[in-house]
Amino acid sequence: MSSVVVSFWMLLVAAAGACKVRALPSTSGDSNASSSDHGQERGDSDVSSRPPVPEPNPPAFVDDDGVRRGPGGPISDAPRDCSAANNHCLRGNGWMAGAYDTTLGGLGVPAFEFHNTWYSWDGDRLEVLPRRTAAATLVTVMEARDVYVFRGPPSDKATVEAGRVVNSLPRSELEALTARRWIRVSPYTVDADAGTFVDRDGLTYRVDGARIGLDE
Repeated sequence: MSSVVVSFWMLLVAAAGACKVRALPSTSGDSNASSSDHGQERGDSDVSSRPPVPEPNPPAFVDDDGVRRGPGGPISDAPRDCSAANNHCLRGNGWMAGAYDTTLGGLGVPAFEFHNTWYSWDGDRLEVLPRRTAAATLVTVMEARDVYVFRGPPSDKATVEAGRVVNSLPRSELEALTARRWIRVSPYTVDADAGTFVDRDGLTYRVDGARIGLDE
């Protein structure tokens, strides 16, 4: 069976590290947005023009240990349907801070704003600028500048079989927000019948598990 060789570390290692952030004006979004709110219609290519929606309550705060916590209260580790219909278990507008790591390449770190500073959901201060994201469609996945997918569980294999879908859905809100498994990819072709796309490295991903960065 033919195979596509990929970096072993691309599938295993998660990015970490805290750093400073550039301040941005506060913008908001809704954690309970429906699939239509996130452009799940097959032909909806105009999601970027949609205004942000309010961030969930309670707002972000600093806990007793001095750690910044994002809006919406405690993060649940309970198993959950993290499909596109549930915003991939992200909160609000699904803010994603794009980053680059020499081992993993493009990354996406879910982020929230607190007092004009951006943080990861596990409390790290970020220096990269976040963007709103929305669930991808067969149309928007090819038009977007930034596309993010949640990579599957770690594997001990150094190769991936051609055509095998390598992304998955988060299993909980905690995993979606803090697991550091969102990666940025570059779609090359789409298979509408299969609901998948192939990136420029020859890897196959589910469209319904992908998110696009929205142009502000």
